[in-house]
Amino acid sequence: MSIQENTFAEACFNQNSVAELQTALSLPADTADMKTWELSEAEYFEQLKIALDAKMTDAEKAAKEVGLQEMRNNYTFWQSFKDNGELIDELQDSCVAVFSGDDEDDLFVFSDGSCINRQGDEYFLNDDADMLDSDYLKSVGYE
Repeated sequence: MSIQENTFAEACFNQNSVAELQTALSLPADTADMKTWELSEAEYFEQLKIALDAKMTDAEKAAKEVGLQEMRNNYTFWQSFKDNGELIDELQDSCVAVFSGDDEDDLFVFSDGSCINRQGDEYFLNDDADMLDSDYLKSVGYE
């Protein structure tokens, strides 16, 4: 998705992280930004969504679509309340390649090179599959 130049969406994309954009969407509209950019409240939130969508990797979008939720326990991982089998099927439908090791490890690679790697019931999102630990990549047959 491309963002139109000189728009609030472009400014948001350039100046904010995914987390910051997600937070902004959960808060009331910023009246100062609305005035500066001459936006209605609906347009304000639409522009935030455009920026967020453009900033998210395909892996992040897929995680959101299948209902993975971000968790923290001394590290960040994603989990779902769905059955692992159902979740794996949904991820396979949305990625371009799947690499599997033993029963506990899978690597789902998306068209932009981002990936979700599963280790048991924990899922990890990465911007680039090639940057993962080489031993893990070998264990799932990704070479």
